[in-house]
Amino acid sequence: MLLACHVNPDGDALGSMLGVALGLRRIAGELRIGHSRRRSRPDVAARAVRRAAGVELLVAEEHATGARPMLVFDVASIERLGGLADRLRAAPVGIVLDHHASNPRFGAINLVDRAAATSVLSDGCCAV
Repeated sequence: MLLACHVNPDGDALGSMLGVALGLRRIAGELRIGHSRRRSRPDVAARAVRRAAGVELLVAEEHATGARPMLVFDVASIERLGGLADRLRAAPVGIVLDHHASNPRFGAINLVDRAAATSVLSDGCCAV
């Protein structure tokens, strides 16, 4: 399984993704977190996450290869995935977890809670 969030990730994107990754790590065969290297501002979030649990699962987008199920966090449009957008298009199953009102629902499965402050799995999402 491949997890991803938007380029230039902020705290809610990284926190949501890493939190779910730690839970999935127990049941998923192979779990990777792809990230895009495109940066338009200082990499503050990456520095902050260096000590976070699950950071060892991060791989550069060029190493996130092969068709595998993909779970995307805090991405309002597919373009915000940067180089990982093609991975989502090729994924056998693409699940989008988001909270942006502008999300056009570009995944095969879309769990979008426009009232949420972050992209999380809530009781309502788990019941879907």
